[in-house]
Amino acid sequence: MSKLFPIGLLAVSAIALSACAGVPELDIRSPVTVANIIDRIQCEAYRGTLHNPRLRTGRWVGAADLYLQVDDSGGFTPSLTYVAPLAEAGTQWTIGASGTVKRARQRVYNESITFEMANLNGNSCDKVVSQYDLAGDLGIEETLYIAAHSFDGQDRVKFAEKEAVGQTIQFVLTKNISGGPTWTLKHFIGAGPIAAAERIDTHKLIVSFAPGAVVNTVVTEKGETKKVVTGGGGFGAALGNNQKLLLQSLPAFQPLR
Repeated sequence: MSKLFPIGLLAVSAIALSACAGVPELDIRSPVTVANIIDRIQCEAYRGTLHNPRLRTGRWVGAADLYLQVDDSGGFTPSLTYVAPLAEAGTQWTIGASGTVKRARQRVYNESITFEMANLNGNSCDKVVSQYDLAGDLGIEETLYIAAHSFDGQDRVKFAEKEAVGQTIQFVLTKNISGGPTWTLKHFIGAGPIAAAERIDTHKLIVSFAPGAVVNTVVTEKGETKKVVTGGGGFGAALGNNQKLLLQSLPAFQPLR
């Protein structure tokens, strides 16, 4: 029977883990939803235009990429030691057995949106839920302020042609637990912890802003009317900047040693 006990414990562990083989839930529940996060993005972008009207007149646009990632894992590592006293006092014969059963799951949700700064009206500010990491202050208003005041008319610089400004923010929440009984019988010693579980929620938001193309009608010296297009790359520049920020935020490559 002593040999069957570790095998039985491993079997129970495998059955328990197989029951958790479904899709992990994204930790965003009512009243905080993806819609609330998008409301916050629009609200902060709208407030940014109040401090810098050029974001409207220059036909600036925004692009946001939202990533919600859940990684969870669990495992059982049972161990058992069988102790048999020998005939000579103070001596004993022992044999140990252990095993490991693990499982890991990952789920990633992604959503991308674009918006024109001139069309924002602030209505979404009434729907903002602040008691949540990705629905609190996202720093978008500050990012737009920094961009608007990074240089003035006295500087001999300008925004790069068809480029954008943006930011990346990431929240990581880790939850883990481990434990198990430690017990000693006449012939058996069981050691804990034998079970562990961990869940990591990684929420990432990338937002970029870029000026759009502005078409002006001018009259030449000859009295002819023509249209002149000025401005930046609009949605294409903002989306391209999001990709650059995403690559920059990825973990650095670590060579094998």
